[in-house]
Amino acid sequence: MTTLDRFNLIKIRSLGRNLADNRKRATQDLGLILLTPTVGISKEDYMALEQWDRYTARVAAVALSTRKAVLSGFAAAAALGIRYLRPPHTQNIVELTLPGEISPSAKNNWAPKIRYLYNTLPSTHYFDQDNLRVTSIERTYLDILRLYGARYALVFIEGAMNQLKISKTQMTSLVRSLGDSPYVRKALALLQLAYDNIQSVYETLARFKLITAKISAVTSIVPQARMRGQHSHYYTDLLINDWLIVEIDGECKYETNTLPVLLQERARERELLRQGYGIVRIRAVDVDKQIVAEVSHYLDNAKRVQQLAA
Repeated sequence: MTTLDRFNLIKIRSLGRNLADNRKRATQDLGLILLTPTVGISKEDYMALEQWDRYTARVAAVALSTRKAVLSGFAAAAALGIRYLRPPHTQNIVELTLPGEISPSAKNNWAPKIRYLYNTLPSTHYFDQDNLRVTSIERTYLDILRLYGARYALVFIEGAMNQLKISKTQMTSLVRSLGDSPYVRKALALLQLAYDNIQSVYETLARFKLITAKISAVTSIVPQARMRGQHSHYYTDLLINDWLIVEIDGECKYETNTLPVLLQERARERELLRQGYGIVRIRAVDVDKQIVAEVSHYLDNAKRVQQLAA
């Protein structure tokens, strides 16, 4: 099922010749929510969507409403189904770029929550995905880095590599194909920190926070470290200094089979503690503000214990 088909979007112009009358009929008689001035969705369908899918539905509606513009930045990520994080104050903004060297109109002419990017967009930097025009993975990565910074770009590109099975070597080659510019060079440098097997945006965020914090006590950070158990092996979210394990608990982790999953988690934790590992558990929603303090506190305490033992 394509992105457009998922949401049963309705073109308001199809309801009649008069657009103003169509909008009134759509909202009052048909109970539609207008995602753009010309595209709507049933209120029942919209309210049943998760927050991120509501944004994706709006992205698809914007794509249906424009003749030339190309979905870019996080809008492209949403259309392609790539995991991402974005700054809270930009949650509903749809980024667009005009193809070629076409410049967008003045900002006061833009529709609400639309952001046009002032960049040249060669035809090789975008493609058609299920009748949606979207920027390529490498161009989307570059745009997110330029607009929102390294943390958001790294989260996106690790999600893209993992979901689309693109190796780091392949992605490096794709980014290089964008030419030579300061942001291409920054994107290549950031790729040196990337892994292609990361399955959670919060794992990426936690690692990025710890790397950029430059904690003197941290000498190594290994994501998805393979641990050997008594009867099987498993992977930890982060392994710091070869002995401190960081596990990030997602909000939905124990939503189903709560007791069996929790018991299995605790049994694994006891086994790791017996092997001499330390464990820090942190909720996904707390990673951004607490991960650096939590890890620093644990390492400081371990150092003090070692000093007293000596």
